[in-house]
Amino acid sequence: MSSCQVTTATLSGYPHGNSCNTHNFSRLSKFWLFDYSQSPLLQPWNNDKCPSLLTFIMPLSIIRRFSKLTSEEQVYLLMYPEHSFLIKGAVEIASAETERLFGGNNHNDAGDAFRHCYWSAILCRDLGYMAALRYTTAHESFAGNPAQEKAMDLHNNAVGLKIGLAGGPDQIISHRCAAAMRSGQLNVSPQ
Repeated sequence: MSSCQVTTATLSGYPHGNSCNTHNFSRLSKFWLFDYSQSPLLQPWNNDKCPSLLTFIMPLSIIRRFSKLTSEEQVYLLMYPEHSFLIKGAVEIASAETERLFGGNNHNDAGDAFRHCYWSAILCRDLGYMAALRYTTAHESFAGNPAQEKAMDLHNNAVGLKIGLAGGPDQIISHRCAAAMRSGQLNVSPQ
């Protein structure tokens, strides 16, 4: 896998028939261009007609964290690099709202349950139910994640996904997740 920092780049899109669609991106100093065409995992999608088919652009902040993501998250972002912006945004929004409501972003407490619910709801609203389900499940699929914590987080994510189906602005979704906590729908400690 090779990479280079770019200020201007050309990104080849998915082929339609026998040709490639090419898009020009300007002023991308906050992005990295990655060429995944040599990845054995993704090799079947590469072809002679579109040699740079698997060149993607992601924000530098995600690229810097890429090695810390689960392998399932990495595969997801390689398949859907355009989702990286929305996922990063949802993380930031959910963390800030959790900080505001709970005074921090702790682990295995009410704030953690709320953050998982809120993050999943935003992803569902912005990416759709199935994409959000795939990514939030991938996020919990790391070695060493205790089974009870994983089950708790997946449960809170599922509640958030249902909330996200209704859509709405961030503040309304936040209120719905807080109401889910007050009504006992969220798990606040591993069981």
